[in-house]
Amino acid sequence: MKRASTAGIVAAALCAAAVAGCAAGPDYRKPDAPVTQRFGEKAPDQQAVSFTAETPDRAWWDMLGDPLLSELVTKAAAGNQKIAAAKARIREARALYDVADGKGGLSVDAGIAGRHAEAGRSVPSSSSITRDKARGLIAAGFDAKWELDLFGANQRGVEAASARYEASVDEARGVLLSVVAEVARNYVELRGAQRRLALVEETMVLQQQALERTKAKFRSGLALEYDVATVESPLQRNRAAVPAIRAQIQSAAHRISVLTGDNPTALLDRLLKAAPAPAAPDVVPVGLPADLLARRPDLRRTEQELRAATAEVGVATADLYPRVSLTGSLTSRAGRFTDLFLASSGVWGLGAALLVPLFEHGRLEAQVAAAGARADEALANHRQAVLTALEEVESSLVTYAQEQIRRRELERAVEQSRKAFHMARDLHDRGVKDILHVVVAQRTYSENVELLLASEVASMTHLIALYKALGGGWSALDVTG
Repeated sequence: MKRASTAGIVAAALCAAAVAGCAAGPDYRKPDAPVTQRFGEKAPDQQAVSFTAETPDRAWWDMLGDPLLSELVTKAAAGNQKIAAAKARIREARALYDVADGKGGLSVDAGIAGRHAEAGRSVPSSSSITRDKARGLIAAGFDAKWELDLFGANQRGVEAASARYEASVDEARGVLLSVVAEVARNYVELRGAQRRLALVEETMVLQQQALERTKAKFRSGLALEYDVATVESPLQRNRAAVPAIRAQIQSAAHRISVLTGDNPTALLDRLLKAAPAPAAPDVVPVGLPADLLARRPDLRRTEQELRAATAEVGVATADLYPRVSLTGSLTSRAGRFTDLFLASSGVWGLGAALLVPLFEHGRLEAQVAAAGARADEALANHRQAVLTALEEVESSLVTYAQEQIRRRELERAVEQSRKAFHMARDLHDRGVKDILHVVVAQRTYSENVELLLASEVASMTHLIALYKALGGGWSALDVTG
């Protein structure tokens, strides 16, 4: 059997490469996205809020004007364990990229060995020592190997690893935004629960005063026991509501502490101090749909996964073609270390290897088909992610706008029920109306105020969901450090 010469192998491989092209497999192409020109084009009338095409605020939590909330977000970005785990995955992906980037290049190994033998002692059969007296042998050398990336297998592998790295960064950004949104939502709900607790306690004071007056009238024979029970019943109901509200406040504080990477009770002293809740704005910048693709981390991640899957089709395709590697060696052998560097002690060699896949074509083609299917799956996942993102934004716009309309209507309801309550109390004091009218009017007023507080909290949580859907904020915080 004849061995092909090194020059012949290289020449044949270069000819094959010229036919096949520089890199096997398809090149990545950015997929089209079904986006509209503006958000909310077919939304109902939104008189209560204005959405603008300006770019959303980078640090939208600062826009809410609550220094403690901004501090908590910064603390969570630095200490949250989910974010820490995502950062570790970034480092892993970066290391895997470095592995792929160094694959297939020039590799050089160096070594040195020494051997000593004496007459009459056991000497390995492969030893070249034949003298009767003691002899030493020192050998040193370099071996080099370079695999030619003729069909782009290594290039496509680097492309895939680079895309996986970028996907890990965007995954971490998505985790960051989720944590920030959860901190903000729990903070808003905590402040809302504190306001509700204050409302219940204020109402209980008024109800207690009404109960004392009714009991005094009952003792004087001017009221019935039924009147006392009618006044006392809503008071007891509010007393029963207090423990649940306090539990909600503390649970939210515990959750915020854990989200910032601390123990559950670490922030209780600061968070349990009542403070005004952030107010929902009437003007909200939302940007353009086309910008959403470059801003939302999950869309960036699924696109990078598509890019990686496309490159991996090239890796699988390149396995169908031959592989060529060049080798070289330089070895020096001498009896003394100082003689290793003499020209007469050196031996060098050059070689080439051609590896052709035989009897594996079916398996390799199946691998290409599988890689292509994974790329199709990645494309479908990306397209679905785009549609879901657009849906989330459009739904959040409508939900926020309609909640603002509801809030304004509740403000009017609170004002009217407050007037009715004061009038009913005045009429009762003058003996025109019985106590039942006062109780009903007060209950209606308290319920409307509670509904208004709930609407204000809902407006803020809808706003937070909108900003999360818009994908804004990650550029203000670093996840790659």
